[in-house]
Formats: sequence, structure tokens, C-alpha cells
Amino acid sequence: MSRYYYKNTVNDGFWIPFNGENEMIPMAMALYINDSDLTNNPFFTRAADKHWWLTGFKLGLLNPSDTLTMFVSLDFGSTQEAYYFYKENKNRGVDYDGSNAWIVW
Repeated sequence: MSRYYYKNTVNDGFWIPFNGENEMIPMAMALYINDSDLTNNPFFTRAADKHWWLTGFKLGLLNPSDTLTMFVSLDFGSTQEAYYFYKENKNRGVDYDGSNAWIVW
């Protein structure tokens, strides 16, 4: 049975079918504070696992956004899918190798 989520666009919204775990991919993230080179231990991590999207919270800790750097990796399971994701998002800083794509914000 399909579930649905709402995707908002600039001019209109529409419904997109979501078929559960078979559409989720392994994703991971690491958040760094004052470390744009990603050389120190991350302040916060979310291990690679199947996720619909990634979020993370550390209660009571606030940092200005200009002090944060986030590394996100996505495992598409195939080189072709990773390449197409890269191709559509390379101008946003996405890179890829094999079946994995990643971005550093």
C-alpha cells in the first residue's frame, strides 16, 4: 500500500506516491563546528541507514549557521543512479564516486 507526502513547489503543490522502505536509501550525515575542512571529530553524526530524510538535534546547544559545516552522503546502490543525481545537482556542490554521492554545506 502506498503512502503519500506533499511536495510544495513555487507555484503549486502536488502529491507524490511513496512506496515505503523500497524507496528509501542509506544516508548519513556529520555536522562540524568551526571545521570547514572536516578534519576534526564531528559534533553530531547520523549513521548510514535507510532514511526518508535526515534531521538532528542537540538540546540546549545553539551555533550560528556560519560556524557549521555538514557532510551528507547518499548511497544510491548503483553507479548510474548516483551519476544521474550528480548530473542534476553538480551546480549545487554534489560530487559522487561509484554508487555514493555526497555534498558538503
